[in-house]
Amino acid sequence: MRTFNLFNSHSSLFQNAQPEIVRIIREAVPAEIIYLLGSSLYQRRTETIFNCTSPASNYMGDYFLLVIIPDLEGRPMSEWEDILEQKCAPVMRTTIIVMEKGRFTEKYKEGNIFATSAQKAGAVLYDAGSIELPDLNEIEVKQPREWQKEYEKTVHRATEFLAGADLYIARDEAELAAFMIHQCFEQSLKTLILIGSGFVVDTHSIDRLLRYAGLVTYKLLEVFPADQVDRKKLLELLQKSYVGARYAYDFSPAMPNVLKLRGKANLVLDILVDAGKSGLLDVKALE
Repeated sequence: MRTFNLFNSHSSLFQNAQPEIVRIIREAVPAEIIYLLGSSLYQRRTETIFNCTSPASNYMGDYFLLVIIPDLEGRPMSEWEDILEQKCAPVMRTTIIVMEKGRFTEKYKEGNIFATSAQKAGAVLYDAGSIELPDLNEIEVKQPREWQKEYEKTVHRATEFLAGADLYIARDEAELAAFMIHQCFEQSLKTLILIGSGFVVDTHSIDRLLRYAGLVTYKLLEVFPADQVDRKKLLELLQKSYVGARYAYDFSPAMPNVLKLRGKANLVLDILVDAGKSGLLDVKALE
């Protein structure tokens, strides 16, 4: 079984954080399997007028993990994910997907791309040995059902959400424009994740959706660049708009910030459109 390229080419860089991450997760939940689905490779080099020969150092960050647990114990999946990410934060910035054992094995046997790809190319950081999965050669990998139809429907909806945002902007209704922009973000990102990985997402968190979508395309780094001064403020405004525009009397975003988010929403929609046209989901490449 061959894991993703970065893990194969820089396996030694994973050794420092890996045991601690596994320990933290196992202490928090009865993990059955912990898959590493991806990571980011960073390079750091310091050069000064007195020293221009210092070597560059590489290090790993931004772990994408899939944690299989026996059951959710009555908690939403997102709650478990938040708990684990917070516990892992002192060691490594992580994006964690939690799935019940029954659901994971069912999806795997159905040939779901997300589940089969995790087993085929994910790096297994921990395996309790209690889950028996059929050999991948016995599984027919399938595209998400009616993904093309869902893609076209989402592009239409997201375009209309932006048209609605423009209408509210013209009327100087910043809070309602922000809500429409949030919906464009949410719908576009959910569908991007679906057609790119086969994973069905159930969350309204734009931050989490952006991180999930990072599994399938690097282009989203352009939407909220890490060095953008008002990045955090814009993300918080975007998230607050989901509830604030409908229920909070004191939600009153500044129009310049809404206009910035309007431009970013258009960028996300363009990324989705390009992904659909380029055939982001290639089943044959994953077989």
